[in-house]
Amino acid sequence: MHSSKLQRTFSRRAGVVVGTIVMACLAMGWLGPIAQPLDYHEFADRRMWLGMVNGLNVMSNAGFLIVGLIGLAYALRLWRQRANASVLPYTVMYLGVVLTAFGSGYYHLAPDNESLVWDRLAMITVFAGFTCSAVGELVSRRLADGLLTPLLVAGAASVWYWIYTERVGVGDVRWYVLLQFLPMVVVPMLLVLYPRPARYARYLVMMFVFYSTSKLFEFLDAQVYAWLGVVSGHTLKHLAATAAVACLLPILHARHYSVPRRYP
Repeated sequence: MHSSKLQRTFSRRAGVVVGTIVMACLAMGWLGPIAQPLDYHEFADRRMWLGMVNGLNVMSNAGFLIVGLIGLAYALRLWRQRANASVLPYTVMYLGVVLTAFGSGYYHLAPDNESLVWDRLAMITVFAGFTCSAVGELVSRRLADGLLTPLLVAGAASVWYWIYTERVGVGDVRWYVLLQFLPMVVVPMLLVLYPRPARYARYLVMMFVFYSTSKLFEFLDAQVYAWLGVVSGHTLKHLAATAAVACLLPILHARHYSVPRRYP
């Protein structure tokens, strides 16, 4: 009886989450193509630094490289320790963060749609890994590992669909936008619906605060540059986004030092 009740509760929770995802996909399909703004590649701060155009926008990606390598180091140590945890999504997430450092840096050296492909492929890897890490923490590790490949494939497909539509003159970025922002809706739902590990929620809240701040800086790129005069909103966006992905490092740090060492 107790087991049956738990199964019904789990099914209702899963139904709410799946229903939300399906509704979001239907709504995006109903909206029709969403064009990327024509001035998307026009950044406020184009100053040369160290011989690089858009220098600060390029160099501010260094934070992604540092945080990504730290996250990868923790994840790989947990693999070696054979930790009973959902390590694969964190590994993919922080690998994506490292790739974002290079993809975004490459894009800002010569901003156009073709270079933006590599930035977006790296970023969608981060979102897929992050989403599955939350599923692993809150719902099921097996489900998290199983969802990872489909999410990565869907993310890559959304980027290639966007660039294909750009090349034929009818740019449509909606599916990439959906896959980028859907985790910002689904993960808070999981936090509410499912039991959560101690202190996990606070790290996620911090992450969402920094991520939201990064999007605000991105939107106010020119205004921030006009107000401050020394740094643009887009550069600060990179720094805030770096802080966002760093928010989950304490989880891996604590897990690394709490897992007993196991030897073959």
